[in-house]
Amino acid sequence: MKSKSTKKGIGKNIPLIKKGQALPKNPNMASKDLGKWVFAAIESAPFGVMVHDSEGKILLFNSQLETISGYRKEEIPDTKTWIEKLYPDQDYRNLVIKDRNKMIQPDRLRIRKAIITAKDGKKRSCEFSSILSSSGIRTVFIKDTHTLRETEESLRESEERFRLLSEAAFEGILIHKDGVILQANDQFFNMFGYKEQDLLGQQGIPMLIAPESVNFIKKQIRDKATEPYEIMGRKIDGTTFPIQIHAKSVQYQDNEVRVAAIKDLTNSRHAESALLESEGRFRDMAANIPEVFWLFDWPNQKVDYVSPAYEKIWGRRVEDLYENYDEWARSIHPEDLTNAQSSFDNILKTGGGETREYRIIRPDGSVRWISDRGFAIYNKKGKIKRIAGIAADITKRKEIQRKLDENEQELRSHAKNLREVNTALKVLIEQREAERDELKQNLMMNVKKRIFPYIERMESKHLDEDTKLLVTIIKSNLDDIIAPLSSNLSSKYFELTPSEIQTADLIKQGKTSKEIATLLHVSPKAISFHRGNIRKKLGLNNRKINLRTYLQSFPK
Repeated sequence: MKSKSTKKGIGKNIPLIKKGQALPKNPNMASKDLGKWVFAAIESAPFGVMVHDSEGKILLFNSQLETISGYRKEEIPDTKTWIEKLYPDQDYRNLVIKDRNKMIQPDRLRIRKAIITAKDGKKRSCEFSSILSSSGIRTVFIKDTHTLRETEESLRESEERFRLLSEAAFEGILIHKDGVILQANDQFFNMFGYKEQDLLGQQGIPMLIAPESVNFIKKQIRDKATEPYEIMGRKIDGTTFPIQIHAKSVQYQDNEVRVAAIKDLTNSRHAESALLESEGRFRDMAANIPEVFWLFDWPNQKVDYVSPAYEKIWGRRVEDLYENYDEWARSIHPEDLTNAQSSFDNILKTGGGETREYRIIRPDGSVRWISDRGFAIYNKKGKIKRIAGIAADITKRKEIQRKLDENEQELRSHAKNLREVNTALKVLIEQREAERDELKQNLMMNVKKRIFPYIERMESKHLDEDTKLLVTIIKSNLDDIIAPLSSNLSSKYFELTPSEIQTADLIKQGKTSKEIATLLHVSPKAISFHRGNIRKKLGLNNRKINLRTYLQSFPK
């Protein structure tokens, strides 16, 4: 039997409920409760829902459909209005109407796709799923596939960014749940020697952690520790190595998991050993170089280190400088003290190196010149923690410089004479080069103008085989002779064929095309053809330049 529901019903024995409308009275409480549930479900659906009767009157228009279309229920009273507003283009609207009017049996789901125009004018790709009940009520479900695709693409981009970031990291990146490995990057697997399929979904602690560190790492996981710590890891072959783990608890796929960055400390440990060795080598080196190497603790304003050469150059004890840094200032010549002390200020301002020259007075009264270069050393926070420097005795260099100053005028005179001689030599060389290039150019031009055209004319005659062979040999030998001459010449004139060169030379002499044709025993059309090729090769096409005038600029 058919249901007693009117055309306004939705399905069997379920009263129609419009948005904002009170539920109809129904003695059947179960049906009433079901109606409330249906309305709540439709309103909370992540897709648009529209219900209309056989006459096109819209009975239900949920909130999600308002979001998709931009129109309120009051603005869309029937399907005719819906079609006119959502499909403003007449041609496209006709296609949609044709598709909607296809014959369909009741209670059969129909799925189609269309592009709607929302109230704000934006286009949206939507998927329409509709079903027609036997009572003439059609229920339409509308899904915004454009937004869905954007969400999917955004998710894919997010996953891709995570993958790229994790793969670009130098550390192994691991996501685990109580030790069960959920995800990790390539660096993690390579660090321990495993393949992805060996570890994903496995309890990794007994496989990746050395036995003596297992209890410690379990405690760190239980306590949700966020500070980095160091333990011993274990590779697939059983060998152990030091690692540093820095982990944090986060939400991942609706679960609280641990994300850990794992660093192999093997190289760091080797580096620490190497550092100790290098420090020993440094002290040995500093003790044997003639310059003074020094380190100054800037925050505490005291000398950290000064090499033994200080005692030889300054003539003062190293211990006195360690006890009181003012010992350095007292050693400087009074006239140079301000200049020397200001070097620290410049280092602080610029952060770079600073070199100063100043005089010192040794305890025996002798004076020495010092070249002192200092530079800043920073801590991890970017603050200056030390100023280091190297000081050298340049007294002998200063003596030489003084003697050179005395002879400066003589040196300047010599330098001036040398510059004049160099200038004269340069002019002579350039002139010689120009003469040589001109000689090459003239020789090659004469060969191409005065020999090759006649060889070509000889080749066009009916010669016996021996004569042809001799002509070929002559032409080949001439090519070999002029090849070195033309290799360094870039003039476009040398791109012409011998016939074109001969024609160009006659044009240059002021001969007309008819006169040239008579002289060369060819037709005027041939000369016209050569003219066109000459202009093209010289780059004169489409340019208002007289060919004869241009050719006269070339050397004879």
